[in-house]
Amino acid sequence: MTSQNPFDSQCIWQGEEASRSQVELAVNAAREAFLRWRNTDFSERQALMERFANIVKANTDELARTIAEETGKPFWETKTEVGAMVGKVAISLRAYHERTGSREKDVNGTQAVLRHRPLALWRCSALIISLVTYPMATLYLRF
Repeated sequence: MTSQNPFDSQCIWQGEEASRSQVELAVNAAREAFLRWRNTDFSERQALMERFANIVKANTDELARTIAEETGKPFWETKTEVGAMVGKVAISLRAYHERTGSREKDVNGTQAVLRHRPLALWRCSALIISLVTYPMATLYLRF
């Protein structure tokens, strides 16, 4: 498997495809990680996602260059994509607080109650990481 710069066809990286057993190991590891993440206190998950955002922000230029090489997009545009990844953490925190817990409201003399019960992980983390898989994997391996 190779990744080529779409602008000049230069090989950026190359590697081997995963075998069936490697994929099964990865899926099993993801399932185990999911269970640990689901049982992690929200404040700890929040701290981890904020740390992630800080690491991404500190590596903006490197990540933007990688995205530019992979996609052929101009550097200025890929810098905005990295900024969007950082911004999604704060957006997701706000959304979490808006969409969890309980709310009560009087509606025409009747008490309306809205209760949210999260079932799993903070879904944004998967979204953020999936936005730019290769650069995020590079960042993950470095830190």
